[in-house]
Amino acid sequence: MSRRARRPSATRGVKLALALALAPALIASSSHAAEHAAGHAAKHQASHKDRHPSRHTGARGEQSIQAMSPSFLYLAAEDALLRDQPALAARFLKVVVAKDPSAALPRIELAELMMRGGQTAQARELLQGLETASLSDDLRDRADMLRVQIFLGKRNRDAAIQTLTDMLKRRPEADDARLMLVHLLEEEHRYREAHRLARQAARSGRPERWMRVEAELYAREGKFSKARRVLKKLRRLRPDDARPVLMLAQILAQRGDAAAAERALRDFLA
Repeated sequence: MSRRARRPSATRGVKLALALALAPALIASSSHAAEHAAGHAAKHQASHKDRHPSRHTGARGEQSIQAMSPSFLYLAAEDALLRDQPALAARFLKVVVAKDPSAALPRIELAELMMRGGQTAQARELLQGLETASLSDDLRDRADMLRVQIFLGKRNRDAAIQTLTDMLKRRPEADDARLMLVHLLEEEHRYREAHRLARQAARSGRPERWMRVEAELYAREGKFSKARRVLKKLRRLRPDDARPVLMLAQILAQRGDAAAAERALRDFLA
């Protein structure tokens, strides 16, 4: 399996279908078989030397999973995710990563599942095993965003800000990372840097979203006149967009000018 998780060819479709059908069942069979074995043991306890058949049943299920190829297990994990079974998906992905430590996509997906489950230490360990220089832009972005979450969970805001800054140097078009960085800088009262990031994005061909972000920044700073100027400029740029008008009315209302807020709304609706 390659670093980007090779997918099996179409000629193996029958085997893949079989793997998808059987792999989840192998896990489930452990519990079902355990129940059956427990009932059987209760009826024939005297004639059984092994009083814990469920352990062997679970072991056989685990052995079956271990015998599967990483490609089959990865597809089974994806199927489990589609069925909203993250714990089962994580179990399959752990085996994939153990079998193929260089497989980047399963490792990142497993780290994401660990973060969702609050298992930060395990997620961090998985990311430490990644060779980021060889990753595609998409996978590297996902890994970086996971690192940011880990840093924020440890209250290491400086490391989170630095990671996002480095990410934007590599990928200026990564809007989600840019927006997170803007909010982090704002919370640190580093308004000048936050405004610079918003203006850079607005000049790069995405003006509407980032002009709204800049207006929000001004409003939260208490610079209502500047926020109003940005929103009026945005309204001229997009006269049919109601969002700048609603933001402007909200800012006017916050300043105590309810009449002006009402006029702005009436003018837009006229």
